[in-house]
Amino acid sequence: MKFRTSLYAFLLSVLGLVSPVQADIIEVRADHWMPYNGDPTAERPGYVVELLRAAFPNDTINYQTCSWDQACADLAEGKIDAVIGASPEDNPSAIFPALTIGMMRTVFYIKKDSPWRFDGIPSLTSIRLATTEGYSYDDGGVLDTYLQKSSSPAVQATEGDSPTETNITKLRAGEVDVMIEDASVMLWMLKRLKIPNGEVRSGGALSQKNLPLYVAFSPKKSASPARAEQFTASLSQQRETGALAILLALYDLDDWQS
Repeated sequence: MKFRTSLYAFLLSVLGLVSPVQADIIEVRADHWMPYNGDPTAERPGYVVELLRAAFPNDTINYQTCSWDQACADLAEGKIDAVIGASPEDNPSAIFPALTIGMMRTVFYIKKDSPWRFDGIPSLTSIRLATTEGYSYDDGGVLDTYLQKSSSPAVQATEGDSPTETNITKLRAGEVDVMIEDASVMLWMLKRLKIPNGEVRSGGALSQKNLPLYVAFSPKKSASPARAEQFTASLSQQRETGALAILLALYDLDDWQS
């Protein structure tokens, strides 16, 4: 593992990326959403945080967690520079790099003894559903539309900087019947919480089509277009040199484009 980490660092050092002459503090926010991003103080804070640090080696990435709604609002107002794990539906005015940082597979999760299965939007009307406040689950599609229009108290939108863990707790306690989450995030969290295999399982996926995820840069910042291009160039070079594969292996992941 130490060898792979050192090799990753070496490959980054020879990429020869073009960086701004003057060092900046780049303010980055998101809710806790491992393996994309997690504890800012951890050795492995999330692979996208590490991608940002590699893309802007002369700058300081000041990454912190907060609620997703707060992160998106601050991005739109120019209070911060970037958010991790965004879609164009979340932040329609933001500046997006040309390359994604992953693909979101939206899955409904249930307890092991639940007979419920996702069978279209009508199947949601009979259950208590845990979601995350401010998330776009299908880029403005049928689920997002349903959640926006639904006045049912059975839809519980969780806030805070660790919504996945909160929703898992609700599901296991029987406070909700179903929760919805990205498959990679859910797998990571179930392992971290050491939940017995099979206690929480899939109740079906929203769609076979995955949602592209991005680092989104603030539309209020003049540096955003250049930063988006620099991030794209860095990610492209890391993929070509093999540095990306080494980084993802540290998180037990494969390239989402492979």
